[in-house]
Amino acid sequence: MENKEKIEWMCYNCKNMNAIDSAQIRSAEEKGLKPILICGTCGYVSHPPREANLFKKENAQWITCTPFTGGEVRIPSGVGPEGWIPAFGGTPISREKYILTYGVDPEINWRYQKSM
Repeated sequence: MENKEKIEWMCYNCKNMNAIDSAQIRSAEEKGLKPILICGTCGYVSHPPREANLFKKENAQWITCTPFTGGEVRIPSGVGPEGWIPAFGGTPISREKYILTYGVDPEINWRYQKSM
């Protein structure tokens, strides 16, 4: 039977509690990938520090979201047929590249910003 243990973390930006199956993190780590946790409410990206043992409840405080430094730079200004447009214009880029470049999932953040 598969372990359905959840790992929870609170988003630095919107303070929403998020959860992910621990098996998904283990699977990524077994493939040599670094877990990237994206808030389902606002789209901010969380990178658990290497020192964090994600499978011990007492270490849950190690899972923190990446704080913005000049947040307006990271928020998408729009989306077009060619991709997401960065805050200060420029060439549209894919969702995946936006996440890697700015640390924000543009689709989730776009919905979050429009709902405020």
